[in-house]
Amino acid sequence: MSILWSARPGARERHLKRKHNNPLFDDFDSVTAETVAAAREADEQDYNAFIADFEKLVQDIAALEPQAETQDVLDLKSRLDQAFESSATLPGELEPIHDAIQKLMAPMMQAIYKNAQNDPAALAMLEEEDNARAMHYTLLGNPLLADIVSEQSPIEAEELAATLLSEHVALLEQALEIFTPEQCAVIRDDAAALLDRLRQQGRSTAFAEPQMAVIEKAARQKSSG
Repeated sequence: MSILWSARPGARERHLKRKHNNPLFDDFDSVTAETVAAAREADEQDYNAFIADFEKLVQDIAALEPQAETQDVLDLKSRLDQAFESSATLPGELEPIHDAIQKLMAPMMQAIYKNAQNDPAALAMLEEEDNARAMHYTLLGNPLLADIVSEQSPIEAEELAATLLSEHVALLEQALEIFTPEQCAVIRDDAAALLDRLRQQGRSTAFAEPQMAVIEKAARQKSSG
């Protein structure tokens, strides 16, 4: 039976798509129409659970008093940040959710800035946090990175090298930014060992050589930086 992939899959289905007929993964031949259907159902359950939680969050924000304690505002802001990160692995159209989160975030940040207006050090920290949040949100637009950092990531630790070697170069370059020099060195070594094993099996690794070059470059730059 042929596999029909979703146009906008969630993290579980997305990872099975990486594995499908991909010799970089030991269990590449275990991906079937049945396993994909199960993954899609689990992704949809995650979506439904997220929507229920998000609706509760919106209600809590709407109930926030104008003179609410700063800590209450910070707690809700933290929940919005977590919602954005969680939503990045969901199936379907995510732009409306992300737009809603950023619209809800704006008045909260205005209130927090207002409370810190007489504290230059606090204002500087808030600006730094805003810049970091914007960068984080941008990175989460990369499906590979979103799947890697998710608390419920479908990517097993031993699959990380295969996963990175399977991605488009542009997405890979962006994803590698989150890893420390030590982590990049381990990824490089694991990826090289994986490709070497495939060559010993008589398999061509030409399809993954551009990704391997990107990983080697990132490891080299981070070690020298």
